[in-house]
Amino acid sequence: MQIIGGTLKKRRLLTPKDTRIRPISSKLQAAIFDFSFMQVHIHNAQVLDLFSGTGVLGLEALSRGAAYTIFVDSDALLTKHNIQKCGCAIKTQVIEKNWEEAIQLLYKQKKVFSLIFIDPPYDFENYAQIIEAIEEKELLETHGFICIKHWTKNMMKDEYQTVSIKRHKKYGSTALTFYTKKGSV
Repeated sequence: MQIIGGTLKKRRLLTPKDTRIRPISSKLQAAIFDFSFMQVHIHNAQVLDLFSGTGVLGLEALSRGAAYTIFVDSDALLTKHNIQKCGCAIKTQVIEKNWEEAIQLLYKQKKVFSLIFIDPPYDFENYAQIIEAIEEKELLETHGFICIKHWTKNMMKDEYQTVSIKRHKKYGSTALTFYTKKGSV
């Protein structure tokens, strides 16, 4: 696994030796960052990488011009290692908690993000609960978006209270769903 674009392009990352973390394929990684609206919004973005695992999505965002990334994982050892390997510690924060505790903490810290990645383990099914928590705590800025990687069998709602689907695309048994704030570009 490696960073595929930007200033850290071709930087190899440490990957897990077991199946607890499901690293993203380079095809999906490219698909996320090649969307035109991603290219427009990534510069100086404040990024939240939920279920960061290896940290590849948040590190890729930094490599492509994001200003800062907060990584969240209940076991952030790989994330921390890869941040150090890429020399990005000054532009990052790691929160080693479950997603619910992390969202509460970020709300208390008054954090707002332009980009939120959600890439949970395959058996995860509480996508609606996460999106509703992000909405309730107002963690997504007005022109921000949420990118969710999930099994195609996990059906995503078209809209929630403040966000709706901007794009949904399948890649074999995996899908990417992007949400933006209603009324934003």
